[in-house]
Amino acid sequence: MDPQQLEALRRNAGFELDREGQLHHRGQPVEHPGVRSALLGGLTVNEAGEAVLEVPQVDGSVQWAYVRCEGTPFVAQAARLDATTLHLRLNTGEHITIPLGDLSLRLEGDHDLHVRIHDGRHEARLGRQAWTAVAGELEWRDGRWWLGVPQAR
Repeated sequence: MDPQQLEALRRNAGFELDREGQLHHRGQPVEHPGVRSALLGGLTVNEAGEAVLEVPQVDGSVQWAYVRCEGTPFVAQAARLDATTLHLRLNTGEHITIPLGDLSLRLEGDHDLHVRIHDGRHEARLGRQAWTAVAGELEWRDGRWWLGVPQAR
């Protein structure tokens, strides 16, 4: 297949990620857990900053397609905060731990909280459940957003 045709196929594959990090294909949610896991497990960002889904093949090659994103491709779907660490579960299935001293937060608009992940190379938006889990500990101090140590309740 000629490279232009292949590029067109990859661009028009019909994959989309919604604001909560849920994968859709041609407007329909990808519901099969194994298919969803295989596709989202290969979610990455190429050198041009575009989100792609990479799927390794048995012959060692990688098939891939672009994915349109409503916001950032990486979404924290669950979060837990302890005395020293923010724990996140991403839409990719990846579990990330970020020491509070290394945490970099950015609030976009009134509701979109982003955190730097993957050694600062990418951002993940905190989805509804993750946002709710940490919102009580969020505070504005010294010109930036911080997550405080959870208070005993």
